[in-house]
Amino acid sequence: MSAVARALAVARSTLHRPLSPRQPRRPDAQADAEVLEELKAVVGQRATYGYRRACAVLNRQRRTEGKPGVNHKRAYRLMRQGLLLLQRHTGKPTRTHVLAQLPAWFDDYNRCHPHRGLKMKSPREFRTANSQP
Repeated sequence: MSAVARALAVARSTLHRPLSPRQPRRPDAQADAEVLEELKAVVGQRATYGYRRACAVLNRQRRTEGKPGVNHKRAYRLMRQGLLLLQRHTGKPTRTHVLAQLPAWFDDYNRCHPHRGLKMKSPREFRTANSQP
């Protein structure tokens, strides 16, 4: 193959026959409905299970029945369509906690007078000193 490519002065990759484009698989609606009903039964028994654990339980049940397992991505898609997914939890605090603390921080900043070390007035002292005639 490389000798032919050299003789024609082209790249070897151009000499290969391109693969025919693969048609995407269409989801089987009847099988999806069956799997969704099984997922609803699993989630009904164990409401705190996410899609991965629910899929693992479902696959264990299906293996005992002699049925093929379900891909976790398919389980996620079906649970999303069936509104069975749990609320996402990132473990990060929300910004409302910080925003709720801002007034206390400002008050502390104005009361503690961190400017004394720089021989400056605090914002509150400056305002009171400049507001009096």
